[in-house]
Amino acid sequence: MKKLMLLIVCCCFICGCATSSVKINYSPGSKSVVAVLPLDGEYGGQASDYISEQLALNGIQIIERAQVDTILREHGYRENKNFDQSTLSDFGKMYGVKKVFTGTISEIWSPMYGFPHVNITLKLVDVATGKVLWIGRYGNSLWTSAISTQGDIQRGAKFIVQEFIKVYGCNLDQ
Repeated sequence: MKKLMLLIVCCCFICGCATSSVKINYSPGSKSVVAVLPLDGEYGGQASDYISEQLALNGIQIIERAQVDTILREHGYRENKNFDQSTLSDFGKMYGVKKVFTGTISEIWSPMYGFPHVNITLKLVDVATGKVLWIGRYGNSLWTSAISTQGDIQRGAKFIVQEFIKVYGCNLDQ
């Protein structure tokens, strides 16, 4: 009986593993590259990764998060808390980016939920002026997540980037 259970678990694991890959096709004419800074909050790293992925899938050129994390560590930045206009401008010059995405992610707990839900606020900021060019939000505390918080983060990243594309488009050179 134990061997049968082990065989079933192994089969489920092997069948459940999957990989996928997608070639990123950047928008023609767009030379602009953006950075997605780590979002403030416990799930900030995951959310930044998913948002970066969704931006890239929509043809927006992004800087790899590992590079962003490296420069943040080297210059003593902790998440977004130490960024003011001059440091944001310096960050943009170091990477040759004119715009960055920044924001927050928070979790909502309720006795009705099996997993915490997330609220995401994402902003597009011009690094030269510090002006916020776009703000998007995701979160619905009435909807119950049947699967996981990570699934809610993925849904949120996809939704918020789709909203960005609807409003702002793919060409950030504008």
